[in-house]
Amino acid sequence: MKSVYIMALLLSLTTARSATADGGKTDRLRLKVIKHESCTAKPKASEVIRFSSSSEAPLREDSQRGAGCYFLEGPVVVRSPIRGGVHAYAEVRYGTQAPREKCKGADSSNCGGIGSCVYCNVCSAAEAGKAKASGFIRATRNGKALDCEKGISAGSHSDWRLSFCMPTKDEYLKVQGMDEDFWSRYGVSGRLFYMTVYLFDKPVNALSESQMEKVAGVDGDGVIGCHRIVATVLESGG
Repeated sequence: MKSVYIMALLLSLTTARSATADGGKTDRLRLKVIKHESCTAKPKASEVIRFSSSSEAPLREDSQRGAGCYFLEGPVVVRSPIRGGVHAYAEVRYGTQAPREKCKGADSSNCGGIGSCVYCNVCSAAEAGKAKASGFIRATRNGKALDCEKGISAGSHSDWRLSFCMPTKDEYLKVQGMDEDFWSRYGVSGRLFYMTVYLFDKPVNALSESQMEKVAGVDGDGVIGCHRIVATVLESGG
């Protein structure tokens, strides 16, 4: 089978803001990717969507959105047709042995946010206009939202894109419980960042944290795709 293109993660605010007297707190953080790849070397029987690795789809800066915003383009294998909602859970850790980050800033439906959060209906045309500062994941095709409800066929769809923006420094410090002094001493040189994105063929926003831990795995109930990103979070470009 061939490919389909999906993705869009974390905080897609309008554009990056310029630095001010606040010490750059309203500037977006930057992401320097070390690698990104599928969670398994070979497709699992339950896998429907398989994204390209960093060698095929390098992370690129999204100049239309501004500094701190990025996109990926490259083939993604869709092994069987998709019809209906697709939902994502982004598991974020800062270190190989670190605990999952808590989700902060989700909406009343427990969708969106910063940290290890659920992103609902990532390829819904109806949801495309509901972006908010708490974050979301969205799939695009030729600049427009995908519409999984209408169905996605198996095969190659090279005109699909994953685009996302990093949070601002101020948002990040609040989520991490850091102050400016701590950041200047320990964070400004970069912080290792691990994110695993699980795609589900059913809603998971009502699950508790313990329930999510049980299903967030390559063999988890309803998981149809899994991709991981290893990167460094930086205050300025790198």
